[in-house]
Amino acid sequence: RRFQQQICQHRFPKLSAEARDTLTISGGLATFPWDGADVAGPLEQADRNALASKRSGKNAITFGPGSGGVSQGSPPHA
Repeated sequence: RRFQQQICQHRFPKLSAEARDTLTISGGLATFPWDGADVAGPLEQADRNALASKRSGKNAITFGPGSGGVSQGSPPHA
């Protein structure tokens, strides 16, 4: 959640007027061995989790079944 908040609050001065909106982040996390028994398993699970985060809306991190849950970040501040 702290990572999401820092992304939302960070300003990108090099983008100046082009950066009118707040940046948010959505992603997926998976862990070994809980989300896969080999190298490919957690990577595939993390990809599925990232897609689930994107479908759920802005600023979400979906964790693998090994840890469960979704971290829905706070709404971006204007």
